[in-house]
Amino acid sequence: MTKTKRFVFSSTLAIAALVLQSFNVGSDSASLCAKTVLNGEVCSANVHKLTSEMTWYKSLSKAEADAEREGKLIVWVHMLGKIDGST
Repeated sequence: MTKTKRFVFSSTLAIAALVLQSFNVGSDSASLCAKTVLNGEVCSANVHKLTSEMTWYKSLSKAEADAEREGKLIVWVHMLGKIDGST
């Protein structure tokens, strides 16, 4: 994969983009209102869906090779702890 095709986001920018997308910030004034708090079962189901329906790589080089082969981009998210909240 050439360096011109590689998009690298800092962890802060990536997290900010994900948060803004999840709350639809900027689409209209109603989006600035807080959404309903989800219960633990719903959050657990969302985490399961996110972790099981997406391909997650631990190796950037493997992700780059697969992305180049499939003609897809890479979204690099660097986070501390575990996604299920048990950090």
